Amino acid sequence: MKEAWRFAKGYWVPFCRAYGIKTRCPEAYFLGEEGNNESSSGSEFMADREKEKYENFKSRVMRIRQNSIIIVNRDHTAVVEVGFLYFSVVEDYFTGLVNLKGWKSVYCDPVRPAFLGVGTTNLNDVLVQSTRWSSGSASNWFFMVFLFVFLSSLSKHIQEVLSTGGSMRSWINEQRIWMIKSVTCHLYGSLDAIMKRLGMREAKFMTTNKVIDDEQTRLYQTGKIDFHTSIMLLAPLVILTIINVVSFVGGVTRAMVARKFSDMFIQVFLSLFIVTMGYPVIEGMILRKDKGRILPSVTILSVLVSTIFLSLGSLVLSVLLK
Repeated sequence: MKEAWRFAKGYWVPFCRAYGIKTRCPEAYFLGEEGNNESSSGSEFMADREKEKYENFKSRVMRIRQNSIIIVNRDHTAVVEVGFLYFSVVEDYFTGLVNLKGWKSVYCDPVRPAFLGVGTTNLNDVLVQSTRWSSGSASNWFFMVFLFVFLSSLSKHIQEVLSTGGSMRSWINEQRIWMIKSVTCHLYGSLDAIMKRLGMREAKFMTTNKVIDDEQTRLYQTGKIDFHTSIMLLAPLVILTIINVVSFVGGVTRAMVARKFSDMFIQVFLSLFIVTMGYPVIEGMILRKDKGRILPSVTILSVLVSTIFLSLGSLVLSVLLK
């Protein structure tokens, strides 16, 4: 420890401060290529960067470690080997590093807190943290199992659609229908089941229209969705689409202006995916003029609800960020 203190105080710390070295670990610094900029081209800098002093320091420490037989009144020897893993983005890697080295892990619970921190308090930090955790999971080979299952499910769905005479457009439409169902009938179906369990609602059989309509048949054959349905079923879908359109535009604008491409990528991609799947809704609100379009009253109501929702969300985030 004394040798390390002498090396750090007499050479390494002044060297890092003089030339703005960000990597404070000598081993990591000399293994990397930091310093290859304009300020590092001078002869004085290159002379200071010589590793002779660092190598001498390492040699002295190793000699002390080999020759020392004195055990201090602690649970460890005077020379302690400390491991650190660079280029990692999550703390969980260090547990694997300890096990890989064969070191024994010890549970440390001192009276005085050794580590202090706070949890994330805003959506951006939560998403950035989750992205960092996900990148660690994706680098694990077990992630390939989940990726294989997901891609296999999509591939099987595509194979079933194509084998029955369908096309890629049919497959995309089925994916869109699945997303539409997830925020409409599945939502109300879950609420209906919960209310039945609580005794707040009785079981009721609701029939569907069996009359053949020429206009509906024409829309079905052309691959267009007939949005002539109850406003209770249609409003959540339209509101979700409007919110994601606004989120996508706002995310792209923020990424361009604030230069936060890495922070906003996942959020923008998610909004883009939902908007892409919800394109028929946008088409039904703006472009279509046929009988199966989304009624203007539904669009206006959805815009008002979306505005209220976005305003409240912005207000809550502004309070949390203060």
